Amino acid sequence: MELIRTQAIVLKKVDYGEKDRIITLYSADYGKITVSCKGCNSAKSKLFPCTQPRVFAEYELGVSREGKYVLRGYHSIDLFFELNSDLHKYYVAECMLELFDRTVPEATLDNQFFALTLRSLTALKTAASPAFILAKYYMYLMRNNGVELNLDYVCVECGEPLTHFEYGFSLQGFVCKRCATITRIGRNSVIFSGEEAELLRLIDAQNMDDGAGQDYDLSIRLLCGKLNDIAYGAIGLSSTVLAQYLKL
Repeated sequence: MELIRTQAIVLKKVDYGEKDRIITLYSADYGKITVSCKGCNSAKSKLFPCTQPRVFAEYELGVSREGKYVLRGYHSIDLFFELNSDLHKYYVAECMLELFDRTVPEATLDNQFFALTLRSLTALKTAASPAFILAKYYMYLMRNNGVELNLDYVCVECGEPLTHFEYGFSLQGFVCKRCATITRIGRNSVIFSGEEAELLRLIDAQNMDDGAGQDYDLSIRLLCGKLNDIAYGAIGLSSTVLAQYLKL
């Protein structure tokens, strides 16, 4: 069995039997891969810590002739333990990893998105507003999949100033009430208030490391629900974990 080493992050885990576990890794060298972890479903196992979601480590993997991966060892780089003690940060991290997993196909490399995900998790550790990090992540996710947000104050169809903010999935931007009616976007859109549209622009203009104030966290959290709707409507991607986060 060939042995390889690669830096990777755990996207998800599935326990099976009494002792075993399967993890999904995103590797900087091999893309998204599935790894069998024999006897790792026990806190007594020395490999147990590296099979938890969010762990970023250098993994030692055995590769069979059939191309199947088996966990052999690891050297931790960042376990992101800080995210376990704050429910808001925990769920934001879970949302981001779920979106990453759903975006990147098996054995496909997207190291730019991988780097952004690591940067987001790192920023999340000290973020005053976890929701801000998630909103920025949604925006990058959509742009990474070819969707432009077009958050200007004018309608993307007619160019008139906006007093009505309705985001059309196929139009990739805000449209006025008249154009929303003419184009019949109907259910293929999400309506924002003027305050929500302004908050979107504020988030888009800021760097992820700057963050937004704690005072805005609840508003941004609700905004993430609408960004999730846009992501689903525009590119067919959404987070099922988000609903639990919005209940906090």
